[in-house]
Amino acid sequence: MRRVWAGWRWRKWLVPLGLGAAVLLLGLSLMIGILASVDAYMGREAEDVAADAGSGGLLTNMAFDAAVFHAAWDKGFGHGVLANQEQYTIAAAQNAGVNPALFAAIMANESGWGTSRAVRVDNNPSGQMSGNQVIHFSSIEAGIDGTAATLHNLVVVRGLSTLTALQQAYAPVGAGNDPGNLNSGWLSAVTSIIKQFMTPADADALLTGKGASNANVKIMGDKMSYFDQAYAAASAQLGKPYVFGANVSGANPTGFDCSGLVQWALRKAGISLPRTAQDQYDATKRLSKSEVKAGDLIFFEHTYSGPRITHVGIVLSSTQMINAAGSNVNIATYTSSYWQAHFAGFGRVK
Repeated sequence: MRRVWAGWRWRKWLVPLGLGAAVLLLGLSLMIGILASVDAYMGREAEDVAADAGSGGLLTNMAFDAAVFHAAWDKGFGHGVLANQEQYTIAAAQNAGVNPALFAAIMANESGWGTSRAVRVDNNPSGQMSGNQVIHFSSIEAGIDGTAATLHNLVVVRGLSTLTALQQAYAPVGAGNDPGNLNSGWLSAVTSIIKQFMTPADADALLTGKGASNANVKIMGDKMSYFDQAYAAASAQLGKPYVFGANVSGANPTGFDCSGLVQWALRKAGISLPRTAQDQYDATKRLSKSEVKAGDLIFFEHTYSGPRITHVGIVLSSTQMINAAGSNVNIATYTSSYWQAHFAGFGRVK
C-alpha cells in the first residue's frame, strides 16, 4: 500500500498547538516517512535474499522442448486472442533472458488463457497494472513486449530467480490492488501451468534447481583450464542440501556448505584449496572484473557474523555462479543487489 503524508491534516492543527508542538508533530511525520522508506528498502533486500538463498530454482534456465511447448500452447491458448502469438512469445522470452514456459504460464494465469477482458480490450496479457488501473497497450505484441520488459527487470536485473521470490514482487499476497486475494493462489497456479509447457525433468530443474545440466546455463567463453572438470563435478550436486561445516572429504558427500563445494569440485579437477571461504580468499590472487574467467572464484563478506570473508562461489558467467547457499546447491545471480552489497572480490587459484 502506498504511504502518503497527509500534510493538510497536520496544517489544520499547527496554529492551535503552537510552534513547539507543531515542530514535534512535523518531526514525527518525517520520522514515520523515513521508517517507511527503510521498511520498503529492506523489503526489496529480503526479496533478493530469497531469490539467491532460496530453493535454488533458476528462472533464467532456458531449457525448452518445442514440441511439448507447442502442444500446451495449442491446447490452452488455441481459442483465445493469443492463439497466433506462440512464436512471438518464445522470442520475447528468450530475448528477455527468461524461460518461455515461465513467460507463457504467467500470461495463461493472468489472462485466463487469452480470454480475459484485459487481454481482449487492453492488449494486456499478463495482468500488469498501474495502481488500480489495468495498463492499456496499443497491440497484443506491445503487451507481450511489456511483459518481457517487466520479467527481465525482475528476474534478470533484480535477480529474483525463484518463483517464490518472483511472486513477492509480481503478485504479492495482500496487495492493495488485489481485493479478492487472487494472488494467494498465484504460486500454485503458475507452477502447475509451467509443468504443462515443459518435460518433467526440465520443469524440475526450472522450479527446484535439481537436475539442471550444463546446457541450461550460459558459460563464459574464456575458461580456466580446469573449469570443465570442476563444473561437471559441482553441477552434478545441484539440489543437494546445504550443510554448514559438511564433511566433504569423501567421493560423494551428502551435503555441502559454500567453501566445501568449491574445495570438493576443484579437488576433482586436481586443484588443492583450503577448507574455509576466508582461507580460500587468502590463497587466491585478486582479479579485476575484466580478467575473470569461468572457473575463477567469487567471494562475499559479512553475509553472517564471523570472519570477513563468509561466502564463495564458482564463476560461470558475467552474472551467474554455482554455489551452496540457502537450502541447497544452486546456481545464483551474483549481480543481484543482495550479493553485490556483500561482494568482496574475485580470486584465481595461484
